[in-house]
Order: sequence, then structure tokens, then C-alpha cells
Amino acid sequence: MNRTSVNATSQRGEALGGVTAEAGLTERERAVLTLLAGGLLHREIALRLGIARPTVDVHLAHAKDKLGARTSAELVAIAVRGGLLPGSCRESVR
Repeated sequence: MNRTSVNATSQRGEALGGVTAEAGLTERERAVLTLLAGGLLHREIALRLGIARPTVDVHLAHAKDKLGARTSAELVAIAVRGGLLPGSCRESVR
């Protein structure tokens, strides 16, 4: 494993265990993440928020980068563990 791989793994591990309250997410990134965690598809999120589907993808990509997630499932798991989702959302994804 090279140094870059070790750093990436370390950063992801930190994100899994120690997300700060806001984690640097924008209000829109949090909204998209909350709807994703609630089970909506990307196109449904776009319709609900009145944005284009590619914009949903961009918001999720930014959230993944900020939280160190590789997949949407990992992103939601990190957000749940870090308390970044509203209470009702956290209960539904456990």
C-alpha cells in the first residue's frame, strides 16, 4: 500500500468515526443528503428541490468528498454516525 492509499484510508476512517457537526456541508448538500437517506432516488430529489438531476449528482459528489465517502451508502452511513441527519432520517436508516 502506498502513502496515498494509506492517507485516503486514514481520512475515510476518520470520517466514519468523527464527523463534526456541520462537516463543512452546504445547506443544499445537507438537503440532498437527507432526501437520499430518506430513500428518494436522484430524480425524485431533483423534482422535490426543483433542481436538475445532474445538480443532485454534483451536490452528492461534493458531500462525498467532504466526508471522505466513496459510495452513496457510505455517505449516508457517515452522516448517520455523525449526527448530520434529522432525527427521523437517522431512525429510518439504522
